[in-house]
Amino acid sequence: MAHKRALSNSPVPASKRLVPGKFANPPTINDKEIYIVTEESSGPYLETVKNFREAYATLEDANRMLQIRQKQSDEENWVNEYDTHGCCHSNAEDGEGNVLKIEVERVFVNPPGSVPEVESSSDSENSHTDTITRTVDITKNESF
Repeated sequence: MAHKRALSNSPVPASKRLVPGKFANPPTINDKEIYIVTEESSGPYLETVKNFREAYATLEDANRMLQIRQKQSDEENWVNEYDTHGCCHSNAEDGEGNVLKIEVERVFVNPPGSVPEVESSSDSENSHTDTITRTVDITKNESF
């Protein structure tokens, strides 16, 4: 049995129209804070480097990942401290002045629309800056 679909000439409701740069169903964040895990290495002959590793919705998951990162490292003597929010801050020294820090940081998420639109450079006669936009997939640990 064949079915035919009738085309409707009625306009698409405004709630169903997509605007460039907008989501059909915007992502939602249940809480206004997330927890990120960062790693920092430094030493007497090294430049200090801080890397963002992962973001988590719960403090428990972030602190667990910090423990996993400790076990994956070559360091054995970790010193753990907890701030008033329960975020773990951990560091280890290798005896030669090299320090590895792994920390959980509490970050607040701004709601959609909290940043005003920026005038594009093509709209401004006096603009002399070029903007390069690059999308980075943080789930694949890409860097800027």
